Amino acid sequence: MLAQCGIPDMRVPILYCLAWPERLEFDFAPFDPARWTNLQFGAIDPTRFPAVELARDVLHLGGDSGAVLNAADEELTQLFLRNSLPFTAITEIAAEVVRGRTVQPITSIADALKADAEGRKAALAAAASRYPNPSTQPTTLE
Repeated sequence: MLAQCGIPDMRVPILYCLAWPERLEFDFAPFDPARWTNLQFGAIDPTRFPAVELARDVLHLGGDSGAVLNAADEELTQLFLRNSLPFTAITEIAAEVVRGRTVQPITSIADALKADAEGRKAALAAAASRYPNPSTQPTTLE
């Protein structure tokens, strides 16, 4: 068995992405394996973490489902950040968008962009039908 362990801080992967392929210096405490002598793993509670099951569904569905989910998530997250819908609605609406459509293959960048636009539009429409007055202007990819 092989495990890659690190400190639970999103700043680390963000720094890796920003500097790739170089590494930026950071002042976080490094991972100390002596602090983690006992790792415990358990089943994921689907009630507390419904997005995990949605991600598994997307992997199973394949095709353009990932692009649709990503686009829907981006739009719904923006609505949440603008206080236009509750946090829990992000996964609920994204699941409705992903599961309520026929999966299409992605054979070109045009297919991916079409799936992205569809996911954004469907997410905003679903949000608008449940929560009055959210901004319904989709984010566009440049």
